[in-house]
Amino acid sequence: MDDLAILMRLCSPWSWLQLAGLTMIVAILVERAVILCFQYHLDARALSAVIEKLVREGQVDRARKLGMALPPPWKSVLAPGLEALGGDPGCVRDASAGGLREAEALLWKRFPRLVIVALAVLAVGGLGTARFLTQTPPEAPVPIPLGIPLAWVPAASGAAMALAITVGGGLLALKAARIARDLRELPRFLERLAYEVAGR
Repeated sequence: MDDLAILMRLCSPWSWLQLAGLTMIVAILVERAVILCFQYHLDARALSAVIEKLVREGQVDRARKLGMALPPPWKSVLAPGLEALGGDPGCVRDASAGGLREAEALLWKRFPRLVIVALAVLAVGGLGTARFLTQTPPEAPVPIPLGIPLAWVPAASGAAMALAITVGGGLLALKAARIARDLRELPRFLERLAYEVAGR
């Protein structure tokens, strides 16, 4: 830890700006991971089966209450369609599809910030290295991992942070895309249910 503190001081102020960026990155990734993997995570097939069972048993009101109790993205798509159930199947599909934009906005919330922070830490690292290269950098009093010259430490740390953002954000983006795919299936599912209800 003492070695890291020395390097941070030698690469100041760039190192502290990068540390602030790292703190923001961790906060965004943790918040998105908790929301996508826990709060918004649902088994779409099981949910569809429960709603279908309730509707077929004539318990449409219970299905509507279930739709209203779901996490925000699911509620945005299911609740309007279930509310319209009993009317024209096309209207049911359109009502459900109308909530897709809001649902996807919730899923992809804060992802653009990851890109901005990644570019920022890269830029800060590049500026730190450029400053060192225009002057004679001090000798590093501690060994630097991988034998990186001190002048290139800011750029290397910025690149490492940007890589971490890319990997972490990419994994979360895959999770968001899977949920979005399940949500896009719901309007057709509700349209099919509406045809069943109308044919009784």
